[in-house]
Amino acid sequence: MEVLIDTNVFIEREGDRVVPEPLQELENLLKTKGHAIVVHPLSKEEIQKYENDQGRQMAESKIATYPELSFPEYPKPSDTEFREQIPEGHNDNEQVDNALLFSAFRGRVDLLVTQDRGIHSKAELLGLEDRVLTIEQARDRFDDDRPAFDRSPSIEKLQVGELDVDDPIFDSLKQEYDDFEGWFSEIPDRDAYVNWNRDGTLGAVLILKINESEAIGEEPSLPRRERLKVCTLKVAPRKRGSKIGELLISISVREAIQHGLEEIYLTHRIRENDYLVQLISKYGFAKASKESDGEGIFVKRLTPGPGDDPESLEVNIRFYPSFYAGEDVKQFLVPIKPEFHSRLFPTYEKRHPKLAEFSGQFLSEGNAIKKAYLSHANTQYLTKHPRLAVSAA
Repeated sequence: MEVLIDTNVFIEREGDRVVPEPLQELENLLKTKGHAIVVHPLSKEEIQKYENDQGRQMAESKIATYPELSFPEYPKPSDTEFREQIPEGHNDNEQVDNALLFSAFRGRVDLLVTQDRGIHSKAELLGLEDRVLTIEQARDRFDDDRPAFDRSPSIEKLQVGELDVDDPIFDSLKQEYDDFEGWFSEIPDRDAYVNWNRDGTLGAVLILKINESEAIGEEPSLPRRERLKVCTLKVAPRKRGSKIGELLISISVREAIQHGLEEIYLTHRIRENDYLVQLISKYGFAKASKESDGEGIFVKRLTPGPGDDPESLEVNIRFYPSFYAGEDVKQFLVPIKPEFHSRLFPTYEKRHPKLAEFSGQFLSEGNAIKKAYLSHANTQYLTKHPRLAVSAA
């Protein structure tokens, strides 16, 4: 395989800092398994623009040890499938990012390894999550020696009191909220759904508060009613691309349904290229208010409320998991082979978990809320909706 490495991965190796262990492991795995690490010509040009002479020379010496991707393609206006999702970059950095992503999109390289959140967000729009990976994800992809049984299946239900507030996954929340540790210590009995990394740290965590009944927000104030509150929904960078965020959203929805709650909400400080906002917007969370400090409040309903008259497709998005079943939409039964059913629907009660799930790994197709199943059914009646891309094989 040819694995394209983004410049920001090499930035991890700048100066006198110790090379991060996941990067060391990835490089060793690729070399021992005979895979090729390549760099993009624009990455070299990007490094040449460094203002720090010493840093530039050191970065250039490191990147020089890897072969350059020869004759790369660049996105053109005529590449409509790519351009519909990824417009032309506004600056040099965006243009470099798009060129790297285009190499993976066109199959010029097998994988792109990057720590850039913006590139990962664009990869999700293109459906390339399994080919655009973080350092940790790429390391795990090529590591055949991970333990088979060291934890229970991929999601474990615990209580907050059983979690370590000093786990790295909470570091950004401590920086964002002044009294996060105090709040954490006050909710030891609250339910938490977690996934573990193989090193014992948290790969993802979901903390819920059931039957919260209070007015929320200030601009505007939303009236008091019973809701499910998503207190914490956090995915570690190494688990991006596993669709675990979608799995945690589906768990939140399931809990709301179980407790007879029509609304779910969460608060969040919005950032540029915000991964969480992009994710939750796909499943009906919309900004409905904000707090006095500017923190956004995102609310989702499970069914249409008073005054709502959504179109059939809108129901699927805004009110997931509700769907329109009237005369405007044709409905079909699709038989699915057992081996694929097991991978697509891991919550099916009679299903037996795969061995890999006991070490905290995921079947990303099972975590995903949106699923695709290619069939050899004897029909040619497939149409392309302007908001839905449909492929057949």
